[in-house]
Amino acid sequence: MPDPPPYMPADTAVLVRDSHWHAHRYDAAQDAFQFRHVAREQHRRATFLTDEYLGETDRIIPVPRQQVLAAGADRAPLHFIFHSAFCASTMLVRALDVPGLAMGLSEPMLCNDMMGWRWRGADRRQVAAVLDASLALLQRPFGPGEAVVVKPSNIFNPLIQAVMALRPESRALLLYAPLPVFLASVARKGL
Repeated sequence: MPDPPPYMPADTAVLVRDSHWHAHRYDAAQDAFQFRHVAREQHRRATFLTDEYLGETDRIIPVPRQQVLAAGADRAPLHFIFHSAFCASTMLVRALDVPGLAMGLSEPMLCNDMMGWRWRGADRRQVAAVLDASLALLQRPFGPGEAVVVKPSNIFNPLIQAVMALRPESRALLLYAPLPVFLASVARKGL
């Protein structure tokens, strides 16, 4: 049964404060975040928070970064699973996704956008400011008393130090596969 159609908030501040409006992408040219409605069950069904797994939508709502900052969304405790790939990190983030305790976010595209923007030569100070706003959006609470556990893609790893400096209260795990296991996984998948 498909998810019911999402409501449309009367103003962007309401949208920014609602964690069901997932901060999906960052558009550096517009300095805006792109939101799409993703119900909790849809999060759980999607292996990764990418268009491939979330499916198509005609409801992408861009919100300028300054409006996002002005909205002042609540923040839940935020923790991370960083990884090398092919090391059971997806299984772990799913295991930690327990209603009432924590919400797991598996490889949000927003994290990839931050790294891609940095690779394309964005100024480090600009990246830090937008990364801080991105983390605030990812740490919006899904339920009372719940933490948020984010498992970025492994391409995000060069930003680990910046993330932990921006969120020193956060905890993180770094998972990796032994080299022979990693290479065998890469070969099996034809990557």
